[in-house]
Amino acid sequence: MRKMHVQVGGFDPRDELLDQAWGLLAEAGVPVVLHCGHGPIRGAFTGLDVFAQVLDRHPRLTAVFAHAGMPEYDWH
Repeated sequence: MRKMHVQVGGFDPRDELLDQAWGLLAEAGVPVVLHCGHGPIRGAFTGLDVFAQVLDRHPRLTAVFAHAGMPEYDWH
């Protein structure tokens, strides 16, 4: 299992430089715990909608969204 914190790292998970890494994780079946929700403060690359684009490109990636919370509780 890997952990990524988008807000603390200050990076865009959709960056093309990460595509190969997301693909390798998906192929290997390695789950990724992601801290990408807007709490406690909205960031430039936070939000489940941002990471949805990564999942669109890598549908086999197992992503666990930690602390998504409000306001994402009704996201689908």
